[in-house]
Amino acid sequence: MIYTAIDILILSAFLLIVGRWNPKILFFWLDKPSRFAVVMLVSVLVMVSLTLDGEGTREKQLEQKLQQAKQAQQIAKESQKAAIAAKSDAQTTEAAPEITQSPTEVAPGDNVQNVIKPVTEAEKTTLAETRHDAPATSSPETAAIETSASP
Repeated sequence: MIYTAIDILILSAFLLIVGRWNPKILFFWLDKPSRFAVVMLVSVLVMVSLTLDGEGTREKQLEQKLQQAKQAQQIAKESQKAAIAAKSDAQTTEAAPEITQSPTEVAPGDNVQNVIKPVTEAEKTTLAETRHDAPATSSPETAAIETSASP
C-alpha cells in the first residue's frame, strides 16, 4: 500500500505539471478544459495517496506488534517449559526425607482410639489426688472422722 501511495503521488505531481502547462492533453475529450479541473483532479489524487500511505503505515505497525506478541509468547512458552523441566529435575534429584516417628505421634494408619491407652485405677487415684477440685476417696477411717466432726 505504501508503494502504491508513492506511485499515485508521483503520478499526481506529473499530471499537475502537464495539466498546468496544457490542460487539453489531459482532458482531450473536452472542448475547452480549464486548469481548475486539473488542480481538482490532482488534489483528489493527493488525498487518495495520503490515505493509502496512512493505511499502509498502520498495517505495517500492526504486523510488527503481532510479530512481537508472537515472539513474546514463544519466549514465555520456552521459559515455562524450562521451569517445568528444572522443577522435575529438582524433584527427582532431591532425596526423600526420612520419616521418624516419636512415641507420642500417631502412625499414618492408626486412628485415635488405637493410640489412647486405658487408664488404670491406680492412675485414676493419683490423678484425683493431684486435682484440687476432685473429691477425696472415702475410706472408713475418714468417714468416721467426718461424722464425728459434724454436729
